[in-house]
Amino acid sequence: MADGHYCCRGLMLLALCGSALQAQAGPPIIVAQDAVAFERLAAREIRRYVYLRTGDVAEIVEDGRIPAQGDVIVVGLHHDPLIANLKEPAAQAPLGPQEFLLRTIHRNGRELLLIVGGDGPGLLYGAYRFAEHLGVRFLLEGDVIPEGRIRLSPLPKLMDRGRPLFELRGIQPFHDFPEGPDWWNEDHYKSVITQLPKLGMNFIALHTYPEGGPNAEPTVWIGPSSELGEDGRVKTSYPSSYQNTFRGNWGYAPKDTGDYTNGAADLFEQDAYGVDAMAGYCPQPTDPEGCNTLFERTADMLSGAFSMARRLGVKTCVGTEAPLTIPAAVRERLAAQGKDPASPETLREIYEGIFRRIMARYPINYYWFWTPEGWTWGGNDEGQLKATVADIQAAIDAADAVNAPFSLATCGWVLGPADDRALFDRLLPKELSLSCINRQVGYEPVDPAFADVTRPGKWAIPWLEDDPALTAPQLWVGRMRQDAFDARRYGCNGLMGIHWRTRILGPNVSALAHAAWDQSGWRQPAGVGRAAVPAGEPGSVGRAAVPAGEPGSVGRAAVPAGERSTPRGLPADDFYLDWARALFGEEVGSAVAAIFTAVDGRLPVTSQWIGGPGGQQPDARPWDTVKAEFQYVSDMEALEPRVKGAGNRARFAYWLAQFRYMRAQGKMHCTWAEYNAAVAAAKAEPDPARQAAVAREKALPLRRQLVALVEEIYSHLLATVSSPGEMGTIMNWEQHILPGLLAEPGKELASLLGEDLPPDAQPRTSYRGPVRVIVPTVRTSLAEGEGLDLRVLVLSESPAEVSMIWRPFGTRGGKTIPAQHVARRVYRIALSANDIATKDFEYVVRARAASGRAAFPDTAPDHWQTVVVIPKEG
Repeated sequence: MADGHYCCRGLMLLALCGSALQAQAGPPIIVAQDAVAFERLAAREIRRYVYLRTGDVAEIVEDGRIPAQGDVIVVGLHHDPLIANLKEPAAQAPLGPQEFLLRTIHRNGRELLLIVGGDGPGLLYGAYRFAEHLGVRFLLEGDVIPEGRIRLSPLPKLMDRGRPLFELRGIQPFHDFPEGPDWWNEDHYKSVITQLPKLGMNFIALHTYPEGGPNAEPTVWIGPSSELGEDGRVKTSYPSSYQNTFRGNWGYAPKDTGDYTNGAADLFEQDAYGVDAMAGYCPQPTDPEGCNTLFERTADMLSGAFSMARRLGVKTCVGTEAPLTIPAAVRERLAAQGKDPASPETLREIYEGIFRRIMARYPINYYWFWTPEGWTWGGNDEGQLKATVADIQAAIDAADAVNAPFSLATCGWVLGPADDRALFDRLLPKELSLSCINRQVGYEPVDPAFADVTRPGKWAIPWLEDDPALTAPQLWVGRMRQDAFDARRYGCNGLMGIHWRTRILGPNVSALAHAAWDQSGWRQPAGVGRAAVPAGEPGSVGRAAVPAGEPGSVGRAAVPAGERSTPRGLPADDFYLDWARALFGEEVGSAVAAIFTAVDGRLPVTSQWIGGPGGQQPDARPWDTVKAEFQYVSDMEALEPRVKGAGNRARFAYWLAQFRYMRAQGKMHCTWAEYNAAVAAAKAEPDPARQAAVAREKALPLRRQLVALVEEIYSHLLATVSSPGEMGTIMNWEQHILPGLLAEPGKELASLLGEDLPPDAQPRTSYRGPVRVIVPTVRTSLAEGEGLDLRVLVLSESPAEVSMIWRPFGTRGGKTIPAQHVARRVYRIALSANDIATKDFEYVVRARAASGRAAFPDTAPDHWQTVVVIPKEG
């Protein structure tokens, strides 16, 4: 925190319910007459959050003139005459790229709040930092707006200068499971990307699995330039796919979504479900036209998403594994032309084709090469090392040949080969950046060999979550801080997090994001070791929380329990205190923070890698012993009556449902073990009649309990569904967990009984619970010229009438648009670009069913969902 930085909690003490405040004239927002798109967007975002906190819609003045009277907010780049003419010493100090300044100056009896950026992205960071001073918090899935309203007169007194500790900061969403970006369409990529600058992040990168490992993915097309058209569209390709309900690998068995249990089928409009690009091609296309279409649909998706990223200053990256796996169909075509697919010349030709296609179809800033996953589980030999280096060199030559406009980098499960993790620093050109994810699915720290890498580009990538525990919450705030601290002391200039899900990772993502800007005040461990923290610690970096008064093929194994029980990490109490107060309110914030701090890195292990991610297994311990591990759930339940405000209650309900879900998992594991023992006792009987009798007496009652516990698990799980990741968790349960938990054991029990199981020993199909309106992809920003296309899911026991009301910011009433029913409980609502024009707007979605009513967002009618239109340049 900079000297003179004033806490916004003083403002918070003035917060009242919106209806109690008289309308106030909001301070105008002044930008230069020739403002660039970043400046105009920053002004719009400031207006959004002023409106959400005060109820007033500020005027944006673009003539570059500051009114002679009244408080004003001045927004601009540090070199703008608008800023320079103020002759404010603090604003004249040089600001570098990505830096910002918030400075309140008092002149002639009024307040001028300056929000200044060293460049466009820096100005955006400053705008979002100002929103944080108003009490707003940002998550990967959306914004957190405090309850009630505040007055913004006088303007808060701020002196806050921000400078990131890492040049690149961001996320690495990993393809392969439905919980991750396999189920992100263009809208969802844009939703996530527009949240990154709010978190102070500026990087998103994707990995592409190769053919046979377990299947080719369409993120990166592989082939020679001769198989491309002049526009970069593919003329010839090969089968590829993203995860879908018909594909069946990584432990997920193919299944129609219509056969899902407990009402989960209602969330999916078709039996073959996957990302939009896969529509009509599940499990994967096989004919030439379909193969080409999938690659082009994917390129269209990435083009839209990455173009949005470029407008926001977010860097993008895609890549493949090295040595490159050339798909079988491509190898056959090369061989038919008399070319050796294994020769360096052919490999270079393939990389030229990859790069030309990317250059024509979607913008990127980096292309990276992933070293083989087997290097982390089984090491490598000299031949593998030479092949990998030769592969990367061929790609370097190809990038030079096509004059690629992007940079190159490495990544992988290790930084380098086993005998010298920093070896690539000496073998590869210095312009390549080196990076890797932490080993052992994140249970090992950032590789100390980063300290021996001398090039400027080196990126640490901790795990925001691990895939063995993919069907359970994971809290790793302390570990994120430790990894960020280590990355900095090893001299890394990039800090990213690998993950699949989004909302459930809220604390982890926020902690990593904050740690990329501010590590001051942390209680560091003694003896930090190899490298000192770099000199030149900024006096204030500005992003600290405002004080709150089938890898089976590579030998993968589950992380040993001992490693899970001894988490590493720095203290996280201060983080959770701010986070919990913001999400759940002052009434319970401190108490919730204490609970989260106590279990951070220490949650019970309720899922494992068992044939795939997030598997479940029996627990032979008695439940009376195990339930003590879930005391934190009871502690949360005790706080529920004290939570005030619709938004706070909804966010609290989400986390309480997640914790109850874990507890129900734990109890189910114990019951499962009892059931298995009962079945074993029945099977041990030599006489079939006696087998049936024992099965009926001992196993069937436990089967009923097991089914009831699964229904309880689903009641909590369906209460949390709000994003594609949580829909992917449903697929995991239906197609990975339930076959071994209920389906196959049910057949076995029926055989022992000699008859079908009774209905109460089978999972139900219908939903029983409150009406819920779910918008799994929430756009908080649209590019100018975009429309809004909402996919709306309704959980209810009966059909619902669904509609949306929308209006420009701050206006009364609104226009109603009825939803179009797609199938089951899935609806679509479209708002055209012509209707939106350039207006920032807000909306609410309502559903009415015989069993009740519900709305999105949960904060309606006090706060509707707001959407800002990102202006075009010029």
